[in-house]
Amino acid sequence: VMGWFDLAVPWIRRLVVIGAVLGVFQQFTGINSIMYYGTQLLQTAGFSSNGAVIANTANGLFSLLGITVGIMLINKINRRTMLLGGFALVTAFHVLVGASAMFMPAVPAKPYIILVFVVAFVFAMQGTLGPLTWLLLSEIFPLKIRSFAMGLCVFVLWMADAGVTFGFPPVVAALGIAPTFFLFAGIGVLGIIFVATMVPETRGKTLEEVEAELRGRR
Repeated sequence: VMGWFDLAVPWIRRLVVIGAVLGVFQQFTGINSIMYYGTQLLQTAGFSSNGAVIANTANGLFSLLGITVGIMLINKINRRTMLLGGFALVTAFHVLVGASAMFMPAVPAKPYIILVFVVAFVFAMQGTLGPLTWLLLSEIFPLKIRSFAMGLCVFVLWMADAGVTFGFPPVVAALGIAPTFFLFAGIGVLGIIFVATMVPETRGKTLEEVEAELRGRR
């Protein structure tokens, strides 16, 4: 059984770092902040209390639709392409949410426009990065390190989720909607760079081929 001492091996350490950081970037899109605090966010955007509760059901609906679409596409598009597209879409919708909150005048349509962009973010996230991160974690680790590596990466992922979950309300309260989503967008840009430079392609490859590729990298 492999464990902590095996992180001294460069290619194993590289794989575990890739898996852990990918999990962190998935959570730092803020998806669970929207799912947990969507009602409060929409109230901040300008909805009434009852209106925010009703509007927030759209997040759940489009989350389900996104997952459905993602599952249909996941074996038809290369993993890296789908990850890069997902981060690009998520980052774009973060910018649109922030720009709408910051620059749009306080017209009656403003909360609904913000809602559309938030829902679009949820759909794009759940259709790409949501299921794909978990799939990649199952594909990049060879069998001999899988249990240890998966356990460590999932632990890091859920710690990142806890950080974002507990940090989201005070950050929104302190900064407002727009700066918070611009911050998410900045993290999304870092996610694009990380995927482009670090994450291996696994679609159509055996575990041995992925391992050989990682062993060969310097």
